[in-house]
Amino acid sequence: MRNTLLILAGVIGAALSSSAQALELKVLTAGAFRSSVITLGPEYEKASGNKLIIDNDTVGALVKRVEAGETFDVIFLTPEAVDLLAAKGKIAPFSGCGQKVMFN
Repeated sequence: MRNTLLILAGVIGAALSSSAQALELKVLTAGAFRSSVITLGPEYEKASGNKLIIDNDTVGALVKRVEAGETFDVIFLTPEAVDLLAAKGKIAPFSGCGQKVMFN
């Protein structure tokens, strides 16, 4: 749980580092990440003033959605899905804490 908190805080913090205004961030999650993002999301929103729009789906469905051009701010996927989407030029890989986490 602590690693997920650090990942969530770090990834979202990086996505927001260039903005001082409150934002709405679209977060796509798959599988085991869902419960952590939903649990930690309200804490992040309270601390940052930003709003998270959390959308959970299966890894396969998220891959299809990204391949079809869906946009997002942060996505949590399996390493295999990240590698697949990166190979197709749909996302740029970033690796941290033993899990691959993406943000646009």
